[in-house]
Amino acid sequence: MPRTSDRPRAPDQALPLPAEEAGSKFELLLDPTVPEDARGAPDPHATVLLVDDEDQLRRVMRDLLQREGYRVAEAQNGIEALDQVDRHAPDIIVLDLNLPGLDGYGVLSHLRSRPATSKIPVVVLTARGDEDNEVRVLELGADDFLSKPFRARALSARLKTILGRRTR
Repeated sequence: MPRTSDRPRAPDQALPLPAEEAGSKFELLLDPTVPEDARGAPDPHATVLLVDDEDQLRRVMRDLLQREGYRVAEAQNGIEALDQVDRHAPDIIVLDLNLPGLDGYGVLSHLRSRPATSKIPVVVLTARGDEDNEVRVLELGADDFLSKPFRARALSARLKTILGRRTR
Protein backbone atom coordinates (compact mmCIF):
# COMPACT_ATOMS: atom_id res chain seq x y z
CA MET A 1 0.00 0.00 0.00
CA PRO A 2 1.48 3.41 -0.90
CA ARG A 3 2.36 5.75 1.92
CA THR A 4 0.13 8.82 2.34
CA SER A 5 2.94 11.05 1.11
CA ASP A 6 3.30 8.95 -2.09
CA ARG A 7 -0.30 9.34 -3.17
CA PRO A 8 -1.13 12.24 -5.49
CA ARG A 9 -3.12 15.02 -3.86
CA ALA A 10 -5.75 17.24 -5.34
CA PRO A 11 -4.88 20.96 -5.49
CA ASP A 12 -5.13 22.59 -2.08
CA GLN A 13 -5.59 19.25 -0.30
CA ALA A 14 -4.15 19.24 3.19
CA LEU A 15 -0.50 18.29 3.41
CA PRO A 16 -0.21 15.07 5.43
CA LEU A 17 1.66 15.56 8.67
CA PRO A 18 4.03 13.12 10.31
CA ALA A 19 2.38 10.86 12.87
CA GLU A 20 3.61 12.93 15.82
CA GLU A 21 1.94 16.03 14.35
CA ALA A 22 -1.31 14.44 13.24
CA GLY A 23 -3.14 15.55 16.39
CA SER A 24 -2.27 19.20 15.89
CA LYS A 25 -4.95 21.88 15.74
CA PHE A 26 -3.82 23.32 12.42
CA GLU A 27 -3.87 22.33 8.79
CA LEU A 28 -1.53 23.63 6.10
CA LEU A 29 -2.85 23.45 2.57
CA LEU A 30 -0.40 23.21 -0.34
CA ASP A 31 -0.95 23.29 -4.07
CA PRO A 32 1.35 20.60 -5.48
CA THR A 33 0.39 21.46 -9.06
CA VAL A 34 2.64 24.54 -9.01
CA PRO A 35 6.34 23.66 -9.23
CA GLU A 36 8.43 25.29 -6.50
CA ASP A 37 10.65 27.07 -9.02
CA ALA A 38 7.59 28.68 -10.67
CA ARG A 39 6.33 30.20 -7.45
CA GLY A 40 8.73 33.14 -7.60
CA ALA A 41 11.49 33.91 -5.17
CA PRO A 42 11.29 36.46 -2.40
CA ASP A 43 14.03 38.89 -1.54
CA PRO A 44 16.79 36.52 -0.35
CA HIS A 45 17.60 38.94 2.43
CA ALA A 46 14.05 39.25 3.78
CA THR A 47 13.56 38.08 7.34
CA VAL A 48 10.18 36.80 8.52
CA LEU A 49 9.37 36.65 12.22
CA LEU A 50 6.90 33.82 12.95
CA VAL A 51 4.97 34.38 16.17
CA ASP A 52 2.85 31.40 17.23
CA ASP A 53 2.66 29.32 20.39
CA GLU A 54 2.17 26.06 18.45
CA ASP A 55 5.64 24.57 17.95
CA GLN A 56 4.51 22.25 15.15
CA LEU A 57 2.91 25.04 13.15
CA ARG A 58 5.97 27.26 13.51
CA ARG A 59 8.17 24.37 12.34
CA VAL A 60 6.01 23.73 9.26
CA MET A 61 5.83 27.45 8.39
CA ARG A 62 9.57 27.88 8.99
CA ASP A 63 10.37 25.00 6.64
CA LEU A 64 8.00 26.38 4.00
CA LEU A 65 9.43 29.89 4.18
CA GLN A 66 13.05 28.74 4.25
CA ARG A 67 12.41 26.64 1.13
CA GLU A 68 11.19 29.84 -0.50
CA GLY A 69 14.38 31.65 0.44
CA TYR A 70 13.36 33.65 3.50
CA ARG A 71 15.42 33.94 6.65
CA VAL A 72 13.18 33.04 9.58
CA ALA A 73 13.15 34.05 13.24
CA GLU A 74 10.62 32.63 15.70
CA ALA A 75 8.79 33.52 18.89
CA GLN A 76 6.29 31.49 20.90
CA ASN A 77 4.72 34.30 22.94
CA GLY A 78 4.14 38.04 22.79
CA ILE A 79 7.03 39.13 25.01
CA GLU A 80 9.46 36.95 23.08
CA ALA A 81 8.06 38.40 19.83
CA LEU A 82 8.92 41.95 20.89
CA ASP A 83 12.39 40.80 21.94
CA GLN A 84 12.92 39.05 18.58
CA VAL A 85 11.81 42.19 16.73
CA ASP A 86 14.55 44.13 18.50
CA ARG A 87 17.14 41.38 17.88
CA HIS A 88 16.39 40.57 14.23
CA ALA A 89 14.68 43.68 12.79
CA PRO A 90 12.39 41.51 10.64
CA ASP A 91 11.10 42.72 7.30
CA ILE A 92 7.67 41.24 8.01
CA ILE A 93 5.89 39.50 10.90
CA VAL A 94 3.39 36.64 10.80
CA LEU A 95 1.46 37.00 14.07
CA ASP A 96 -1.02 34.74 15.83
CA LEU A 97 -3.57 36.35 18.14
CA ASN A 98 -3.80 33.51 20.69
CA LEU A 99 -0.52 33.84 22.55
CA PRO A 100 0.30 33.24 26.20
CA GLY A 101 0.97 36.34 28.25
CA LEU A 102 0.90 39.27 25.86
CA ASP A 103 -1.53 38.32 23.08
CA GLY A 104 -1.31 39.25 19.41
CA TYR A 105 -3.42 42.38 19.89
CA GLY A 106 -0.96 43.61 22.51
CA VAL A 107 2.02 42.80 20.30
CA LEU A 108 0.46 44.67 17.39
CA SER A 109 -0.35 47.67 19.61
CA HIS A 110 3.24 47.78 20.95
CA LEU A 111 4.69 47.53 17.44
CA ARG A 112 2.51 50.34 16.10
CA SER A 113 3.22 52.61 19.09
CA ARG A 114 7.01 52.51 18.69
CA PRO A 115 8.56 54.65 15.91
CA ALA A 116 11.26 52.02 15.24
CA THR A 117 8.69 49.27 14.62
CA SER A 118 5.58 51.11 13.49
CA LYS A 119 6.19 50.43 9.80
CA ILE A 120 7.04 46.70 9.99
CA PRO A 121 4.35 44.87 8.01
CA VAL A 122 2.27 42.43 10.05
CA VAL A 123 0.16 39.58 8.68
CA VAL A 124 -2.18 38.21 11.32
CA LEU A 125 -2.62 34.45 10.98
CA THR A 126 -5.19 33.16 13.44
CA ALA A 127 -7.89 30.63 14.21
CA ARG A 128 -10.06 33.61 15.22
CA GLY A 129 -11.27 34.05 11.67
CA ASP A 130 -14.45 36.00 12.35
CA GLU A 131 -15.18 39.47 11.03
CA ASP A 132 -14.89 41.22 14.42
CA ASN A 133 -11.32 40.01 14.93
CA GLU A 134 -10.39 40.82 11.34
CA VAL A 135 -11.72 44.37 11.64
CA ARG A 136 -10.09 44.85 15.04
CA VAL A 137 -6.57 43.87 13.88
CA LEU A 138 -6.86 45.92 10.71
CA GLU A 139 -7.89 48.92 12.81
CA LEU A 140 -4.87 48.29 15.05
CA GLY A 141 -2.65 48.50 11.97
CA ALA A 142 -2.21 44.96 10.64
CA ASP A 143 -1.40 44.82 6.95
CA ASP A 144 -3.31 41.61 6.24
CA PHE A 145 -5.42 38.94 7.91
CA LEU A 146 -5.45 35.22 7.21
CA SER A 147 -7.48 32.52 8.95
CA LYS A 148 -6.30 29.06 9.97
CA PRO A 149 -6.31 26.64 8.32
CA PHE A 150 -4.46 28.59 5.67
CA ARG A 151 -3.21 27.82 2.21
CA ALA A 152 0.56 27.91 1.82
CA ARG A 153 0.41 29.67 -1.55
CA ALA A 154 -1.92 32.32 -0.15
CA LEU A 155 0.49 33.05 2.71
CA SER A 156 3.45 33.17 0.30
CA ALA A 157 1.61 35.48 -2.07
CA ARG A 158 0.66 37.83 0.74
CA LEU A 159 4.21 38.02 2.04
CA LYS A 160 5.63 38.66 -1.43
CA THR A 161 3.01 41.30 -2.20
CA ILE A 162 3.48 43.17 1.05
CA LEU A 163 7.28 43.02 0.85
CA GLY A 164 7.10 44.09 -2.81
CA ARG A 165 5.24 47.24 -1.83
CA ARG A 166 8.08 48.23 0.47
CA THR A 167 10.67 48.10 -2.34
CA ARG A 168 8.71 50.20 -4.81
